[in-house]
Amino acid sequence: MAENEHIDKEIFHLLLTSGVYRNYAERYLSSELMDVDDIQQFLD
Repeated sequence: MAENEHIDKEIFHLLLTSGVYRNYAERYLSSELMDVDDIQQFLD
């Protein structure tokens, strides 16, 4: 998303490092859709 400029790279980094994405996933997604354990691949 950030690479294609759909979202600002700094905002994307903040969402991942702050854990907001995890809070959202736990609240709105079923457990089988929560398949990201390592966010480092998205931060490079």
